[in-house]
Amino acid sequence: IILEGIVKSEWWFAGFYNEDYHLCKNFNVMCKKYPSLAQIVQEKSIIRQTIQSCSASVTTYDFQIYEGFQPSSEGMANDITSAWQDHHPLTKLVLLGKHGNESLLMHNLTKAWVISRWK
Repeated sequence: IILEGIVKSEWWFAGFYNEDYHLCKNFNVMCKKYPSLAQIVQEKSIIRQTIQSCSASVTTYDFQIYEGFQPSSEGMANDITSAWQDHHPLTKLVLLGKHGNESLLMHNLTKAWVISRWK
């Protein structure tokens, strides 16, 4: 399937990046129709590196799939707040979790995103 090829390619992130502040629903659709591919996207959004000199591990989270757009002005933010909340991937993941698919909701990337927002 073509979608699987894109998700597994080095250009996977292009399907979730948005420069013009429009709501990107690609991850939402993937969560609902192709949860195993959505989980691959979540995994690819976590970068783990080992620092050789001290054998320490550093984990970096790329939250782009949860932050599909960032409003450029306060007026724009007010207009899209309800759309952002209604269509946010976390909202969709909670609904999927209620139907037995909790793996995307309980993924380390999702947990890290929620923690970063609560700080």
